[in-house]
Amino acid sequence: MMVEVVVEAVTGVVEPVTAGADEIDMVLNRSAFLSGDFATAFDDIVASKEASGSAHLKVILETGELGTYDQVRRASMLAMAAGADVIKTSTGKIGSAATPPVALCMAEAIRDFQEQTGRVVGLKLAGGIRTAKQSWQY
Repeated sequence: MMVEVVVEAVTGVVEPVTAGADEIDMVLNRSAFLSGDFATAFDDIVASKEASGSAHLKVILETGELGTYDQVRRASMLAMAAGADVIKTSTGKIGSAATPPVALCMAEAIRDFQEQTGRVVGLKLAGGIRTAKQSWQY
């Protein structure tokens, strides 16, 4: 089954890259991640990164469904270690996602990852920030 998931993920990346996309979005395999199958979640990202070639890979974590800040940090580190160029809070389609504490948690994970590896990763917040005034809170 893992092979099927990876093949499906890669197929969804190849077409846009071939068409000239310079950024690919993918959603973290939360069913694998939340069940503790970190290897499958990691492998999905690695396969998508390899298939994306020179295009930037943005991994969407859907932080509102991860449950705890520890899980948000763990998902952030896993995504970055697997090759994400940008990590994003959510698709914006679920209720709570980009809260200031979640944003801080992800930003600290990025800082720590950069200190450990020298590689800079971007952060994109979505799902809850609707106005310029709200953005100042972050």
